[in-house]
Amino acid sequence: MTKHVYRYFFDFLDGQTQWLNRMAAQGWRLVKCRQLSYMFESCPPDEYEYSVEFVADRSFSDLKAYKDFLENMGYKVFYKNCNVGMAIGKIKWRLWATGAGQIVTSPGSYFKELLIVEKKKDGKPFELHTDLSDKLYLYKRIRNAYLWITGCMSVLLVTCLSFAVGCLINGSITEAIFSALGMMLCALFAFFWLKPFHRISKRMKEWEEEAKTDEYEAPQKVKGLFGLIAPAALFLLFGATMFWGVAGGNVIYGSGSALMLVSDSGRTHWNASYGQLNGFRQRSIDLGEGMHIFTVEIVTESGELDLSIKGKDGMVYYDESVLSTSIFKIHVDVDRKDKVILRLEAKNHSGSYKINWKE
Repeated sequence: MTKHVYRYFFDFLDGQTQWLNRMAAQGWRLVKCRQLSYMFESCPPDEYEYSVEFVADRSFSDLKAYKDFLENMGYKVFYKNCNVGMAIGKIKWRLWATGAGQIVTSPGSYFKELLIVEKKKDGKPFELHTDLSDKLYLYKRIRNAYLWITGCMSVLLVTCLSFAVGCLINGSITEAIFSALGMMLCALFAFFWLKPFHRISKRMKEWEEEAKTDEYEAPQKVKGLFGLIAPAALFLLFGATMFWGVAGGNVIYGSGSALMLVSDSGRTHWNASYGQLNGFRQRSIDLGEGMHIFTVEIVTESGELDLSIKGKDGMVYYDESVLSTSIFKIHVDVDRKDKVILRLEAKNHSGSYKINWKE
């Protein structure tokens, strides 16, 4: 008799270990596992037990040698993923690892961040690591993995927050709602990954107290502090950049589709060329009191393109539809400082646009 179960573990080490042992206690032995699935076969209850080993910091050759070592000791070993790291295609960068373990590929150690180790119960404790120094080294890598993946969720959260703020400023309520939902989802995921990070940090602190010596504690403390400060600084820098982009009007919002889009934007220009554009694109800029001149260059090969320039309070400075190929100037007379919204709406439009102005 077999059973298929689909599960994802935010707590990929302790949580997965406890679940596998509960399944074994109920009479289910693991026979195969994939990214999100586990296959079990029936067995006598409490005949097997499991331990999950974190190996994402190992190189492919080191990982294979370690797996062979465990199997020679009589254990059954399965590869398992935990999906932590930055992936492009079949290449993954494990930011917390060292040396050859940082870059992994497929074929290779891609999707092999964990080893699920099975042994037959014999009444003896099932511990793959008993030395405190080994445990601390291993759990430091696990803690760093949780730190980085939580940081990535934090970056996405800041990104969603920035877009939500920008959409509200520009009056795009629907897009703001979707951004807020994305922000809530990122916050939820970050919370789920923070829980095991906190538990592992607490456990490491207890082990450090147990093994405390002057020679041991000083270097560990410095490395741990750097491991926390470096990613935090990167995340704060990214967040500040995103908020500066929103405040400065350099973030482009919109919905729809674009083919072969090449765009360029700055504080005084907004340009793009494309094979076909559908939907809308908009951005906001701050204009001081006085006259401002916008130079617009439109190329229309086919389709329709509309352009509008409106103030925050709804003041219409310019609004024209179905623009043909042309170069023209728009004079915007601002009575007082205003956050002006530039909006382009396209329907199967092929061509380009260039909009330039002075601050």
